Amino acid sequence: MRKWRRLIRFTKKIKPQNSKLLKVKDFLKIFGAIVALQVATVYRQESDALYFLSKPLIMASLGIFVYSKINKADLKAKGYLLMAIIFSWLGDVLLMFEGTTMFLAGMGSFALAHVAYIVFHRLHFIKSNGYKVFSAVLYCLILATLVLYLVSIPKNLELFIYAYFFVLMVHLVIATLNSEISNLGALPAIGIGLFIISDALIGINIFGGAKSVYVSMAVMLSYSVAQAMIVLGILKNKGLSD
Repeated sequence: MRKWRRLIRFTKKIKPQNSKLLKVKDFLKIFGAIVALQVATVYRQESDALYFLSKPLIMASLGIFVYSKINKADLKAKGYLLMAIIFSWLGDVLLMFEGTTMFLAGMGSFALAHVAYIVFHRLHFIKSNGYKVFSAVLYCLILATLVLYLVSIPKNLELFIYAYFFVLMVHLVIATLNSEISNLGALPAIGIGLFIISDALIGINIFGGAKSVYVSMAVMLSYSVAQAMIVLGILKNKGLSD
């Protein structure tokens, strides 16, 4: 009996493993500080050490936090979620450099990130009703119309950008179809919508004539919030946020 009492006292002293992990609210403070630093460097319009440090840290910090939450968790297709973060990080790095080649390489990396997100959503797909399909298609059409109206795409880049845009639309539709509370929730669907708006702002800034520092700041802010909503929304709905 003494042995059993000692065992019971010992087990009461053991804290759950998750208690040692960083909470979402605490991570968001760190994440917000990194994003604020990146936005501040964009405002200064100087490609200095802080700029080259803070931009890759946005997705790197998100990736480390997500890995800590899902590493030992029973989450289906978690490898694809990590791949999406890694390709997004690579896209950020490539887009820090100027030139058409680096722009296309960065866009290609982001396309692979969205393919990974799509596969993740597909493996969590639950049969949808007609209303959900209609909502997904309508959401897609509204955003597509808005983007195509606002962004003037150069002829030599049309094929690449339209292919990339198609991947974004697929991600948008399947995230919306998976937006039931019982599945992945609404935050990932809202996040990819905000991601598309962020990309539209990039198009306006690059192809619209005079480049605006305020638009560049809005790009980084909306992009960072979008990625956080996509990934943390998935964790939240799968009970892995705390």
